[in-house]
Amino acid sequence: MDMDKKGRLFGKLNIIDAVIIAVIILVLAFFAYKFIQGRSADYGNNAVPVAITFYHEEAPNYVVKRLETGDQVIDGANRNNLGVVTDFETGESVSFAETSDGEIKTTHKEVYCSLVLTTQAEGYLGPHGVTINGTLYGVGHTLVIYAGDAKLFLTISDIQPIGQGQ
Repeated sequence: MDMDKKGRLFGKLNIIDAVIIAVIILVLAFFAYKFIQGRSADYGNNAVPVAITFYHEEAPNYVVKRLETGDQVIDGANRNNLGVVTDFETGESVSFAETSDGEIKTTHKEVYCSLVLTTQAEGYLGPHGVTINGTLYGVGHTLVIYAGDAKLFLTISDIQPIGQGQ
């Protein structure tokens, strides 16, 4: 090592400063490794194909008409890829209205429909749902999705692995 008369390494750092800097770098590297390892340990090493089913009781007909099987689906909040549309079914919209005597009745709106939309995506299944790109999605999760150029407000109604011994 090249030390000067004052004990400085290369004329700039003394040996104690160099040791402190090395320890700080090692501690930061250790925590970075643990953080990265901890995230991947939660999921294992292999994403699995999953079917995610979404539901909406009142989707506008003009939006639903834009849907096509094979449309790319993304989460509107964080742009996660939620796979592609594999199937969708429409039905009569479901609305609730109060009658004059205070009773709640179901009804429907003419220009709306109910929608069940299924996608196939890749994710890490766990006890609370499926994790895709670090975001956990579970049954009951309400979100905005884009399927092709259609924007929909949906709720996840089911998450199932695909082809895992079924």
